[in-house]
Amino acid sequence: MRMKRFELSIVTLLILSLSITASASSISNNESYLFRGYEWGTHIGDIAANEIQPGMIEDVDYFFYDTDAERSFSVRTTVSGLDANALFDFDEDWCLMTGAYEITTEHVTPKDYYSDYTTLQSGLYSLYGEPMEKDYLAFNDIDTSSIEEVTNHLINNGGAILEIWCKNNSSGIILMCYATEGVIRPLVIYSENIIEFCESLESMVNTIATEGL
Repeated sequence: MRMKRFELSIVTLLILSLSITASASSISNNESYLFRGYEWGTHIGDIAANEIQPGMIEDVDYFFYDTDAERSFSVRTTVSGLDANALFDFDEDWCLMTGAYEITTEHVTPKDYYSDYTTLQSGLYSLYGEPMEKDYLAFNDIDTSSIEEVTNHLINNGGAILEIWCKNNSSGIILMCYATEGVIRPLVIYSENIIEFCESLESMVNTIATEGL
């Protein structure tokens, strides 16, 4: 996953990875969570053929990334009525492992950006029910029922809101809300193996700590 694009702080990443690992190890359900309906392990060729629509332009509407560090594909789309990039991460054989929605809709006020998070939240709740776990990470003495207090804290003090759905075969969904450069960002991550994803987060934290973003 192209997580460096999301510009999460080292502290938030570390808390996030530890929190997900602890939660995912204790919650379960049946079947799998799928990203955009694709089975885990679907080949890039099948995904690209389905996602790239007539009139789309490469490096404008969709992108391929093939480096030593990653193999991924992204395409402009909408989710819950919001403009977004659908991001697909693949293994060395170009088989799907992880997916994410990166919201790109632009607003004026923090509350409007926060409303994107609640819009995604409502969509996931209607599809999958309430999450197995919901945490306010690095929130101290904050009234989490107050949108103003929550948005101010995210922008000025960091932290994140984290919600997790996890299946007993380890596939999972993470909905999170955080702030970067004074802008609140919601993010939805789907993973074939949520625990392995957490381990990759911890590895990235170590890399960022030594090499920087």
